[in-house]
Amino acid sequence: MAVGANHREARYWLGTMEAVWRAWSGPRPRRVARFLALAGCGTLFLAAAATVQVVYSIRVPYALFGAACAVGAPLVVDGWRTAPAWVRATALSLFAVYLAATIAGTGDTLGTARGGSHRDLAYLVDLGVGLASVGLVMGLWRDAPSGPAVRALAIGASLAALYAIYQWPARRFGLPLDDVNNTLDSNGVTSGHFQGRGLLGWERVRGTFQEPHYLAAFLAALLPFSVLAAWTTRRRLLAVAVAAVAVAMILTVSAPAWGSLSIGAAAAAALFAIGRGWTGAAAATAAAAVALAVAGPLVGTSPHALASVTGRSDSELLTSSNVRFDAWRDAARIWASRPVLGFGPGQSSVQLARVEIAAERRSRTKLSSAQGLWAAALVDAGALGFGAWLLFLGGVLVVGARGLFRDPTPLRAAAFAAGVSIVVSSEVAGDRLDTVAWVLIGLLLASAARAESSRHARHAGHEADGAADQRAAQRPRTAG
Repeated sequence: MAVGANHREARYWLGTMEAVWRAWSGPRPRRVARFLALAGCGTLFLAAAATVQVVYSIRVPYALFGAACAVGAPLVVDGWRTAPAWVRATALSLFAVYLAATIAGTGDTLGTARGGSHRDLAYLVDLGVGLASVGLVMGLWRDAPSGPAVRALAIGASLAALYAIYQWPARRFGLPLDDVNNTLDSNGVTSGHFQGRGLLGWERVRGTFQEPHYLAAFLAALLPFSVLAAWTTRRRLLAVAVAAVAVAMILTVSAPAWGSLSIGAAAAAALFAIGRGWTGAAAATAAAAVALAVAGPLVGTSPHALASVTGRSDSELLTSSNVRFDAWRDAARIWASRPVLGFGPGQSSVQLARVEIAAERRSRTKLSSAQGLWAAALVDAGALGFGAWLLFLGGVLVVGARGLFRDPTPLRAAAFAAGVSIVVSSEVAGDRLDTVAWVLIGLLLASAARAESSRHARHAGHEADGAADQRAAQRPRTAG
């Protein structure tokens, strides 16, 4: 009797869970999740403005995508199901490695709230929300037109660019709203800090981002989608928005952003031309992509060469490059002491700050930056974390490249160019991927999945046509 009662109770709860999941998968939660995701795409430029401080800074697009993932959890699951199995495996491995690093981490602090003992959990949650956002984007737009998402990204980029263009003279002449950022400064280089001389000797713009480079990387990644939106809709307003994005990028005077965009655009153009069978264009664009990939690091490490391109002084560029190289050198030395799983998520800022404090290069209340995802991964999660990121991001780009090659369309070209641009930018600035990077990764995988579906549909159509022709040939001929 007890066994039968337990069996009936288990069936009851399973049935209840299935009913809840079916309701959760219905059209209403999908519409709400889609609305929240589109709002998140349109507000991605609010990186350091309109943030809410709850020990750590909560950004508007982060909150919107987190809510969208909660409302549309079945879409997250369905989206990841459509991804290639090996991409799912690398994503799961990435989270598992960071979970293990959290458990085995040191939990070191600087005695401040932002460098406190819960930093590892905040980074782990951030990684989980990012991976969930990728699944959500794939679930929403794998089989549906992605035009609204492209337009939302283009609108967000144009708003960021327009404010940056206004900020350029506003900072110079002390106009109202010359700096609307409210994010707490944890590393001492943003709040109240001069951003360096740019065009005409005026201060470089950073818009609603912490640094000019972050703004430039954001605009560079979304410029392909802005061009796509302007080209597909044929609207002059969007064409003006494209010009605004380009002007704002010039005002940031950020050579890495232009380099990452150039590499992404050249690689996308080469794959598009190869897929279309344009031999001459394919050869030219492929050569350009290789040249940019080789020459980019050489030019980027030469302050004199950059000074002639950007108009900034050799001393400013040398100081900027020394900060980056010092961070990379220190990160490599710190990693060597815990090479397998590192110190735990978010520890790169704390450990680098300790090194700089010991060398009297930084005060005790300020965190440091690893100046790139690769360096942060080594300190945070060791060789396993670095390898997990390499496999995941490399796999995403390979999937995007394969989809563009097999079915070249303007959308897939824009998604691949944006994906390459944001990945390259993440390797030379920041400690983790921002929401915009996760969204672009999701769109790249969604567009590649649609290319694979189209390929299978065409293959099935060809097989059906061949079978019909074969049946027709086998029919007995009737006398005329």
